[in-house]
Amino acid sequence: MVLTYIGVVAPAGTAEGIVLKLNASINASLASPQIAAAFAKLGAEVRPAPPRAFAALLATETQKWSEVAKTANIKLE
Repeated sequence: MVLTYIGVVAPAGTAEGIVLKLNASINASLASPQIAAAFAKLGAEVRPAPPRAFAALLATETQKWSEVAKTANIKLE
């Protein structure tokens, strides 16, 4: 299955306190009924999560699609 997801990332080495503060603000905005309704109109599901959960998703997806590319002999040019 292929998923499309949207997330916010920060440069490596960004202080954890800043990441957590940004995450809390973004998650609070996603809890807004207006924002949820706007995403629903697009057929999207809002899933606020902590930074480590998104990092884990990115790691899993990177590994999965790297394997797909390797198996299909797909190379970046």
